[in-house]
Amino acid sequence: MRAHSKKTISNYNLLYHLTTATFYVDNFPLFFSVPIMLNKKHKKRIMFAISTTRAGGAEVHCTRLVEYIANLQEYEVALLCFYKSDLWKPPINVKTYYVGSRKEASLIKRFWRIRAAIKDFNPDLINAWNPEIMSLSVAFWGKLLGIKTITSRLIAHKSIFKGGLPREYLNLLADLLGDGIISNSPVDETDSYIFKKVFDSRKNIVIRNGIDPFIPQHTELAYLNLIENDNNFKIIYAGRFTKVKRLDILLKAFFKLKAAGYKISLYLCGGNENNLVSCAKLLDENKKYKSDIHFLGFQKYWRDFGSHCNLFISPSENEGLSNSILEAMSLGLPTIVSNIRPNAQVCDDSKNALLFDVNNAESLAESIKRIMSDESLRKTLSAGALEKSKEFSILGMSESYLRFFEEYM
Repeated sequence: MRAHSKKTISNYNLLYHLTTATFYVDNFPLFFSVPIMLNKKHKKRIMFAISTTRAGGAEVHCTRLVEYIANLQEYEVALLCFYKSDLWKPPINVKTYYVGSRKEASLIKRFWRIRAAIKDFNPDLINAWNPEIMSLSVAFWGKLLGIKTITSRLIAHKSIFKGGLPREYLNLLADLLGDGIISNSPVDETDSYIFKKVFDSRKNIVIRNGIDPFIPQHTELAYLNLIENDNNFKIIYAGRFTKVKRLDILLKAFFKLKAAGYKISLYLCGGNENNLVSCAKLLDENKKYKSDIHFLGFQKYWRDFGSHCNLFISPSENEGLSNSILEAMSLGLPTIVSNIRPNAQVCDDSKNALLFDVNNAESLAESIKRIMSDESLRKTLSAGALEKSKEFSILGMSESYLRFFEEYM
């Protein structure tokens, strides 16, 4: 008997070898072929969709997920955005689709470009992030094209009667069209009735935010020197300069304490004075204290010099779980935060942070005075913050996301 074999067939998912055996019976050749299927796994395709990769909590988490999964051999990853960002570059093995900003393309054009991108990559799963313009469009095309879609939300859904925004109801449509929901905040009594129903009707999971471990980068030595040479009690804020961040409340508390003779300085990371249009009058009325306010612009590695400050403050009136709060806690910085729901779910008052009444400058000022006057409290908050921050890792978050994704692929 003689036999030989050669590779004859392959496709995207499987690889076949065709073995041809030749038998001789009474010198008469008999031929038959046996297909042998070899184990070659099809790479699973995941597409992430978000408005942009510029700085922000959702953007940081999405980009870290992209990096984590793109580094695993069994996956192919694509990123769908409206426009590029110069603050983050995707890994070279990630396929990117940019469908145009609001200035570059109309809503209708972007809607159809999203469809074209999804069809081109042909993912096994789509993970759709905010804003609703992106998540709703992606969920719609995912449903129509038969592709599993999971929506990610950094906060749950508040009723408009409890401070929620009407536009959030568009995200609910995306949740309804999708197949699963990931929230970074447990559902509670502040959520709208309709969201609770939608959340329960879909496979869902709560996955807390993660932060990168603090590794000094030594990129902003000028700011580090500025802070180290400042003999005042140093307060720092890191985040975007948007209205919901309520920097006006922080400034009012700061000016109140300055007027009372407190030796304090304020360091603001995230923008410049021109970004604080809503606070222009307040700043002008208190310009005699402006020498102790330092606008540092956007700082990716703000922890490099923030670790040399004495206090971190987050005065927001509405947001998801803040990355900057977790980053401040990872430094062991005493922290004061507004008592909004996401903060209260993570921060234990007087144990790892102080909570003040949201939108109340008087309450914030009293909290600052309390920390400044009580060294024992500062040590307690510092130790508690360090311990709490260990619960929030990028790796843990990414692994949880991937386990949930795998249930759909």
